[in-house]
Amino acid sequence: MSLRGKLTEEAPTERQFAEINELENELERTEILREQLIRKKELALRKVKDLDEGNVYDGITDDMKNNIKSVIEKIDHYNNRNEFLKETINNATDFWLHPKNIMSLGFRMWPHFTNDMKDEIKFLYPEAYYMMENGSIPRNKLATMCNNLKHVKDGLSKKEFSGIPKNIVEGDAWSLMHQSYNRFFPLKILVTALASMINAKREQGESEYRWIDYEEFSRAAYDTTIELSNKLKQVKDPATGKNPRREVRISTGLPIQHMIGEHDILNQKEKQRVFQEKLDKDEKSKERFLLCFVGPKPSSFMRVFDKAECIKKGCKKKFDDHYESSHDFSGHYKFAGALNETGLVYIRKNKHRKLEITLSKIGYDFFNCDNPFLDNIDIKNLATGEIEFHKNDGLIDRKVFSDDEMNLITKEIIPRFDLEEKIVDSVIKWMKNKSQVDGIQLDTPIEKTVLDWVKKNKLRADKEGIDPREWNGSQIGSYRHATMSRLAEIGKVTWVMKPKLLKDGTKGFPESFYSINK
Repeated sequence: MSLRGKLTEEAPTERQFAEINELENELERTEILREQLIRKKELALRKVKDLDEGNVYDGITDDMKNNIKSVIEKIDHYNNRNEFLKETINNATDFWLHPKNIMSLGFRMWPHFTNDMKDEIKFLYPEAYYMMENGSIPRNKLATMCNNLKHVKDGLSKKEFSGIPKNIVEGDAWSLMHQSYNRFFPLKILVTALASMINAKREQGESEYRWIDYEEFSRAAYDTTIELSNKLKQVKDPATGKNPRREVRISTGLPIQHMIGEHDILNQKEKQRVFQEKLDKDEKSKERFLLCFVGPKPSSFMRVFDKAECIKKGCKKKFDDHYESSHDFSGHYKFAGALNETGLVYIRKNKHRKLEITLSKIGYDFFNCDNPFLDNIDIKNLATGEIEFHKNDGLIDRKVFSDDEMNLITKEIIPRFDLEEKIVDSVIKWMKNKSQVDGIQLDTPIEKTVLDWVKKNKLRADKEGIDPREWNGSQIGSYRHATMSRLAEIGKVTWVMKPKLLKDGTKGFPESFYSINK
């Protein structure tokens, strides 16, 4: 019987009714609390039981185990099931307990996504792909490379790179340096990045530390150069607020990342199209840089290696038949890419049919030279990659090569290109004793030099596609621009852009003028 029932015969007062109601409410609250405590006790007992059992595999079915095994085999990230489960549990708990960490969790996992996964996201959500691809890349590779420069130079010795390695197929240069790489500075970055990777491998105690996986180097080379390109792009001409003029621009030749501003995103419908266009441009820029400066894809090299024959008298067997022997596979093979054509690197195919790359003697000497640009980068924060370039009057110092580097380039690299060397000699002689010349005036000695060379080297000219009969009027101009850009970059000549004074006294469009540096 309720308290209220017990008191009905006594004609309870108003105050007594209030007391009865309060007691019943208290009993109801107590009952609810009792049920909550019982539930907590059951959960606690269940957790203790789970901990006592201590088996992380409880509840995992055979299908789950098979799927985990497939992931481990397909993804080059996990070594065993324990690693997979530990990371999966850590990610899940981080996801549920720390919502603010969701983006950092995505960035942490992104580098391990397969190409198929990334391609699917790129197709469906290009904006998310762009954000993840750029947000997950460390931005301190350039700072780390510059910070360790002296350490790397101390760690590597000239003797290690003085000889020609065995079992390589030596490349040869074309007669003319290709106009697509009209700067030497990207090569300085590449040999420095390669030397850094070699030294890191040496410190790990590996026996063949001199050789670096070609594809691994290509990725590291791109990451470092695109980081440098983006940082250079942030520096504007203080006088105009715009990008520096092309004659003082250091970023020429480096890959480009096409930034997207708010004005580019017109509306939600346009967003996917804009991001996809940007990603396509980035990918083309990356491919162009790697092909022009680093080299072609491994399959192209493999075709050359597979065709190579031993040139020793009486021996015509293929490269694979004599791996790790004393046979000679050197020959005049045209390897695309500035690193190969300039002789700064060697490339080989190892016994596992993987390409590897290392520095040549010239490549080591080029790396080992002091460099006024890299040596004077001020590292503000190594962890974040914040750096500051050395500047004069608000602009980055345009001197990017030392005198030693200039001498190495003019004496060791340019002479590998027969026609290029002749063009350089003719231009320097023609400019001698002239205070300044209009760039277009240089077309005369360049054209004469090319025509004379073609007459003496008809077969080679035909093989390399140097045919004056097919010139469309701009060919000599492209030769001139590429050659003079390189000579200005290394400090052999001074290049200025200024409006040409017309006959009527007015100024025309800016044109290139050159003078020899004394």
